[in-house]
Amino acid sequence: MGIKPTKDGEQLLFVSEENKPLYLDYVNHNLKIIIKEHHLKRITPHGFRHTHCSLLFESGASIKEVQVRLGHTDIKTTMDIYTHVTKRQTEETANRFADFMSATDENYANSQKVKSMVKTEKKQTIPIR
Repeated sequence: MGIKPTKDGEQLLFVSEENKPLYLDYVNHNLKIIIKEHHLKRITPHGFRHTHCSLLFESGASIKEVQVRLGHTDIKTTMDIYTHVTKRQTEETANRFADFMSATDENYANSQKVKSMVKTEKKQTIPIR
């Protein structure tokens, strides 16, 4: 059972059981009902696209991967629309790098302490005869 993707492997999000696209009015109408019944924050069908894109970036997807996934013919379109996401990702990347460097410095300092302790212990050992 379930909906099978089209022959070219593409799959729309809002489709009938026959895998035919639903009319936008139908999707909007039913989405409003679901939101109202469950006291959810309002979102449009296009909002799902933006959410999906943001989650792709947050999961580590590259701009090129997102461009292909969204079907933008020009990567500039993806960059123009989602620069707010990429700016945050740039900050997070910088923070991860800083954390890494900090951890590396700490690890280096700790390894130097251990090496120093090993040398000191070797000097203090009394040979058994």
